[in-house]
Amino acid sequence: MTETPLHRAILDTNVLHPAGMRDILLQLGADGLIEPKWSAEIGRELLTSLRRRRPDIEPERLDRTWAEMNHYFPNAQITGYEEHINQLQLPDPDDLHVLAAAIVGDCDVIVTRNLRDFPVNVVAAYGVSVLHPDNFMRNLLSVRTYEFCDAVRKLRLRLRRPPYSVEQYLEHLERDELGATVALLHQHAHRL
Repeated sequence: MTETPLHRAILDTNVLHPAGMRDILLQLGADGLIEPKWSAEIGRELLTSLRRRRPDIEPERLDRTWAEMNHYFPNAQITGYEEHINQLQLPDPDDLHVLAAAIVGDCDVIVTRNLRDFPVNVVAAYGVSVLHPDNFMRNLLSVRTYEFCDAVRKLRLRLRRPPYSVEQYLEHLERDELGATVALLHQHAHRL
């Protein structure tokens, strides 16, 4: 039985793609290591970005992915944050909705690749930290090694088109800007 999740983590749009990064974060959520959170606005941004970057993927398939995320994580979507947006300040006003949702959702961390858009001193005032997904996952791996490796193994074995060896899967994660996590996973490759 998995212990209480270490983090209630709001997943910014930019960590929900590429697919490899999204899949590992969601598997960690499915296994109870984290409690993933997002908002409808994050979903809209995700679908808009994916449609622009991946015109080869049918829009219906992208919509289905978002619907499945919300189905498998029915408590992930944060609502009622919109009224707080105007009370906040960040370098990029387009990110205010993420901080507002993190505050309303009682999240302890924003997982994002845009660290400069969430100054530590600003988000810390609301009891929220901000971490790059690589640091977030590496930290989680270092304290919940067996469970994290089990999540990665399940995810890797589920991939069939194409199937991945351990080394191929770790290379795939490294391309997704998860180098520090991959370096630590190499030490536990026999578990993957």
